[in-house]
Amino acid sequence: MNVGLYAGFDYGRVYVSDDLVSDPAFNKDGFNTSIGGGMFLNIVDMMTVNISVFDSDDGLRFAFKFGFGF
Repeated sequence: MNVGLYAGFDYGRVYVSDDLVSDPAFNKDGFNTSIGGGMFLNIVDMMTVNISVFDSDDGLRFAFKFGFGF
């Protein structure tokens, strides 16, 4: 069984026209950042559980992943 922690940071920009988004207020001209981290659990190299939390200007993003390796 493997247990681990990870951290992440994202810095980037999305280039899209205002007429292609539902709310042009979210289409910023500047760069966006996101920071967070998570934990993973790998059981017998067959099953993986991953939980993460990242924060940005859009708010918190919680993610839970569960999968099998085959």
